[in-house]
Amino acid sequence: MENVVPERGQVRSEPPREVRPEDHPDWPRVQRWRAACAQGACQYRSPDRIDHHVDGCPGYAGTAHLEDGRIVMRYRACARKDRWWRAEQDRIRRRKVAPTKPATRDSGWREEG
Repeated sequence: MENVVPERGQVRSEPPREVRPEDHPDWPRVQRWRAACAQGACQYRSPDRIDHHVDGCPGYAGTAHLEDGRIVMRYRACARKDRWWRAEQDRIRRRKVAPTKPATRDSGWREEG
């Protein structure tokens, strides 16, 4: 019976190459966001409103990590967006518990009894 399993060759490992965040295609965008946010050009400058017309930080921050020899980008909401979101949740809660205006006789409401 012939041997159908090939002989194992030497496993060649490549020399370790330097892996930098700049090698990731999203890195320039993340750097633009960081610079814009530092200059105050952020969509979430104020916790009271969103400024959609700002061409700057969209409210996210990115970081680069090395995992299994590959660069992985992780994104999270920036501190300004977190502050806006907490204020937005408070506004939503206040609207839910706000007293509703009672109906009037003109609207067709009437008391029974």
